[in-house]
Amino acid sequence: MSSLFEQHPLRQTLNDEVHARPPVPLDTPEFVTYLAFLHHEGSASREAAHLAQLAEQLGLPAPTTDTGHVLLETEGFRLKWERHNEFSSYCFFRRIEPEDSPDECALLHVPAAWRKAIPGQLIAATHIELRSVTEVPLETVLHQQSRHGQAMVASSVSDGAGWVMTDFHLHDGFSHFLVLDNGFTPRQAGRIAQRLVEIETYRVMALLAFPVAKEVGRLVSRAEDELADLMDGMGQSRSAEDDRAVLVRLSRLAAEVERSVARTTFRFGAAGAYYRLVRQRIDDLREQLTQAQRMPSMENSARNLLLNQRVSTESPFVSPDVWKACGRPVQPFDGPVWAGLDLSARTDLTALVIVGQADGVWHVQPHFWTPEQGLHDRSKRDRAPYDVWAKQGHLHTTAGATVDYEIVAQDMAAILADLNVQAIAYDRWRIDLLRKELERVGCDLPLVPWGQGYKDMAPALDALEAELLNQRIAHGGHPVLQMCAANAVVTKDPTGARKLDKSRATGRIDGMQALAMAIGVAVAAGEEQGHAANEFCFV
Repeated sequence: MSSLFEQHPLRQTLNDEVHARPPVPLDTPEFVTYLAFLHHEGSASREAAHLAQLAEQLGLPAPTTDTGHVLLETEGFRLKWERHNEFSSYCFFRRIEPEDSPDECALLHVPAAWRKAIPGQLIAATHIELRSVTEVPLETVLHQQSRHGQAMVASSVSDGAGWVMTDFHLHDGFSHFLVLDNGFTPRQAGRIAQRLVEIETYRVMALLAFPVAKEVGRLVSRAEDELADLMDGMGQSRSAEDDRAVLVRLSRLAAEVERSVARTTFRFGAAGAYYRLVRQRIDDLREQLTQAQRMPSMENSARNLLLNQRVSTESPFVSPDVWKACGRPVQPFDGPVWAGLDLSARTDLTALVIVGQADGVWHVQPHFWTPEQGLHDRSKRDRAPYDVWAKQGHLHTTAGATVDYEIVAQDMAAILADLNVQAIAYDRWRIDLLRKELERVGCDLPLVPWGQGYKDMAPALDALEAELLNQRIAHGGHPVLQMCAANAVVTKDPTGARKLDKSRATGRIDGMQALAMAIGVAVAAGEEQGHAANEFCFV
């Protein structure tokens, strides 16, 4: 249909340019070496011939440089060349092999004579090493210095899918970055590498204005002194010849200032543009710190990894403000529901937390059980009004000194009887005792085992955190669940995966454990349905 209309002659060219320079997808592990050369004394005009020379050496067709970008692929490495207004960039990629030495990089496999003859003046040079967290544990790197003896600083990127580490120093003329893959897609990895080298390049390009600014500062200072002297001269003028002499000096000074303005306008304008590009590229870091302010579970990690402050990685999971913002009334369930079940030891809380969606919000219905005997003493010990909550109906009690699973099974059967229960995630501990009681009362439930380690709890906590931050949780201010939320403590493994740690919590967290499992099993069920649907899609 577009052939019916008159086409702008540049329409196709402009469309192609917009999509012409995507990041090169990277597969872990990989070396990346990046070089940026400032155009100097006609160097830009020699780049096409230089690239053609490399292609000939590698047995490849001569590349077309008219578009301003070229991708050469060989068995040993890949090269992405791009021409920009003031510089050209050469980015080399090479897979990391098991036999590679620690000093290996992508540049070493490029013909030495060719790389030494790259036209222009080197303005930026960066080595990037992309590794998996399973190969290079995060904590191992953080507790060490860089291979050059400097302190390492790290930042989480791509919503926790990876980490970027550097010591900010130049070694052998190169800046160095270690990127740890904790779930990157190849395009994500490529985009992270591209952003890092862009930050390095644009930062240096912005700083080109610094010596110019110093020179202009000296000119302005001298001009101010001369202008003051001229004003004195004008006051002491006694003849037309004196006036002409002052005018000549004033005209010469004005011309010098105008020449300086004309000479520096572009440099200062370009510096401002490059600075804005740098700020854009580090938005990920700013977003991470913002999130840390909202979720205490991120605070210590941000201080530890982003600010290089050695603090404990153990943190509260949710802030009071975030929890309070999710305290809207709970609606009755009318649709599928999921649940998390956290069984107790002899005198702890047993928690069943049910969740179901309405209008895009997870509505939460918690139930708790605890032994009636010793309730008052446990209230004092835990500094929690269990006895008051039991009278108010927020807490079920069972006769005796330990939780009676027979009563728990009967209550669960009654609570879940009229609900469309899809799955109940449970901790395997003591589940056999509850199964027997459920069978005895004739209650058949869709029980799904849910590990309490990092593997299962990390995605569950990530999902719960996202729902809390976006206020897609409605818990109704249930006091027992609120106590558990206030007590919930997070610990991390070397890869950054999180779980709630009962052993380090100062109070009961059973309700939050059950809530995380409920959200986790619900999200997992949704993902499985999505995968099943995708099997019938053509891509």
